Amino acid sequence: MISSVALLVVGGCFVGLLSGLLGVGGAVIIVPLLHAYFVREGIGGAMIQQLALGTSLATILFTTFSSCWGHLRYGSMRIDLWRLMTPGIIVGTFGGALLAPYLSQTFLRCFFACFIFCTSIRVLQTGRKVAGRDLPVRVLAVAGFVIGAVSSLAGVAGTMLCVTVLAWASIEWREAVGTAAGLSLPICAAGAIGYAVSGWGRPDLPAYSLGFIYLPGMVSLLASSILMAYLGARLSHCTWMPVAPLRTAFALGVMGLACYQLVQLLFL
Repeated sequence: MISSVALLVVGGCFVGLLSGLLGVGGAVIIVPLLHAYFVREGIGGAMIQQLALGTSLATILFTTFSSCWGHLRYGSMRIDLWRLMTPGIIVGTFGGALLAPYLSQTFLRCFFACFIFCTSIRVLQTGRKVAGRDLPVRVLAVAGFVIGAVSSLAGVAGTMLCVTVLAWASIEWREAVGTAAGLSLPICAAGAIGYAVSGWGRPDLPAYSLGFIYLPGMVSLLASSILMAYLGARLSHCTWMPVAPLRTAFALGVMGLACYQLVQLLFL
C-alpha cells in the first residue's frame, strides 16, 4: 500500500512539473496513473475507470481554481463568454458524470484514449493560427454543453477544447486562453459533484471514497503536484529551458500512450 501511494506522489510531482512547465493538462497522466493504482490495489471493482475519472476531476479542480483566479486578475477572461457557455457546460458535465456508471469500461477507456490522441495532435499544433469564424451566440452555448459532456467522460478540465472552440469563434488568443481557464472551473466542479452523486452509496467502492472520488488518491496527487507546478512555472521562464521541444516530446509520448491503450483494448 505504501509503495502504491508513493507511486501516486511521484506521479503527482511529474504531473505538476509538466503542467507548470509546458502548460498542459495533468489529467492525461492522472487518469492512467489512477487506473494503474486501482488495478494494483484491487479496488474499484467494475467501476475502476469511473473512479479514476471522478478522482481526476476532483484533483484538478484545485489547480484549476488557481489558474482561473490568475487570468481573472490579469483581465484575460471574457466574463460575457463565461456566462454564456457556463450553463451548458454545467449541464453537459453533470449529465456525463451521471451517465458514466452505465457505460462499459472498454468504452470509457477507448473514449479517453481517443481524446488524449486528439489532444496530443492539438498540442503539436500549438502556435498555429486557427481559422476564425463569426459564430452565432447560440452555437457557443451549445458548444458548452458538448465540451462539458466530453470533458466529463474523459475526466479532464477541457481547457484545450475550450481554447480551440473560442479561437475558432474569432476570439483573440489571449482572451481565448483566459476564458478557457475560467470555463474549466465549472467543468471540474460539476464533474466532481456529478461523479460523487452517481457513485454515492455503491458497495463496491473502496473506503474513504466520496462516490467516485477516492480521497486518499486525490490528496496524494494534490500534495505533490501543487508544489511541483510552481517549480515548473519558474523553469518555464528560464531562457535555457527548451520548452518547445519538451512540449513536442510530451505530445508524442501521450500519442504513444493513446495508441498503446487502444491496441490493448481492441486487440489483446
